[in-house]
This record gives sequence, C-alpha cells and structure tokens, in this order.
Amino acid sequence: ITSPVNTLINGTGGQPGMQADANSNPGRNLNFQARSANSVRYTSPLTSPLAVDISYGFGEVPGHNSQGSVTSGAVGYLKPRNFYIGYAFQIQKSGGAAYAGTSSPTSTPVAATPLTSTFQALVGSYNITPDLKIGGSFILDKVNDTVSPKAKVYQVGATWDLPAASSSVLVSFARRTVNDVSGYNQNAFTLGYNYNLSKRTSLYGRYARISNAGSNFGWAAAGGTA
Repeated sequence: ITSPVNTLINGTGGQPGMQADANSNPGRNLNFQARSANSVRYTSPLTSPLAVDISYGFGEVPGHNSQGSVTSGAVGYLKPRNFYIGYAFQIQKSGGAAYAGTSSPTSTPVAATPLTSTFQALVGSYNITPDLKIGGSFILDKVNDTVSPKAKVYQVGATWDLPAASSSVLVSFARRTVNDVSGYNQNAFTLGYNYNLSKRTSLYGRYARISNAGSNFGWAAAGGTA
C-alpha cells in the first residue's frame, strides 16, 4: 500500500513549535526524522510472528547527550497471508550539534530549554483474498510547547495483485488535520501500478495529488512539506 503519507507526517503547518529557525535556532526542528545518524539499533530475529525494532540516535552535545537525541521503536505481529498489526513511536529532543543556542556560530551547543516531540503510529493490514489487501494507519504527533496543537494523519489504502501475478494496482488516501487550527488540513491521493520483471526487478509508476487548505503547503516528496 503506497501513499505520500510520509509527506503528510513531515508537515508542520499549524505547529510552529516543530519548525526550525534557520538563522537563530536550527536545532529547534522537531519534525519527524526519517533517519537518525550516530545511532544504535536492535532488531529481533525474524523467526517469530512477533517482531521488535528499537533504536537510539545520540545527540552529541558534550555534557548534554540527550539534547538532539532521537529514540524510536516498533512492535508488530504478522500472520502471513492473513493480517498485520503494528505500533511505532519516535521521541526527539531539541538541540544537538547543529544547535548554537544563539545566532553566534561560536556559542556552546546547549539548548536553554530543550523541547520534545512525540510521534505515535498504529498500522494494520488485512488480506480479503490472496490477491486483495486493505490497510490503514493512524498517526498522532505533538510537541510539548504552548503554541503547537496535536496533528493527526489518517490513511486508508488497498493493493490488488492482477490475475497474471506479474503486476499490481495500488490506491490510497491520506489526510492530515491539526487540532483547533483551521486552514491547515491536507489531503493526499495516490494511484500506482507495479510490473514485476523478475523477483528483484520491477517497473512502477505513481500518480499523486496533494491538496492543501488555507495557508498550508506541501508536495509529494518524502519530507517535502512546511
């Protein structure tokens, strides 16, 4: 199941506490991090229907190692050819090596009042038939300041393997809303097609459309919203 849902997760419209100030506060960016540098990770062996994955990315601030850190994890249960359900989270603290504390690049990289952003996701899928799968997700994100309400991202979608077993059609719809803020909703629609040339090679195409309400804006690329 495919969608530019990652784009909507990365949205910060209506949540100013997640937006970075490139001039004086570059370490304030508390948006969702698709990757984490300088991290350690544990993934459970793939010998059980239950899987666990957890990682910690160090903030690298001398004497304040938690600043700029990213903690994430996921747990999921898979019954092959039947259903999947999983939960994931990410906790990020402001600051980090890129954060100068003031506009001076020579300042000590320590945030006076670190903030924390939290992302939580519940996902699931179900095989109606061997060829037709439906799924969805619910994502909640927030930051512990006084100016950023919670945001929610909903997604539903389906994947249909065509009878030839060499191609499939995918469709999904996603929506992002911000609590108590009007004019910052986003909708994303995706239609896709895969053609398998071999077990490891495929051709694919995607049509994606994102509509932005009010003063919000975004585009269909991972991480490409503001």
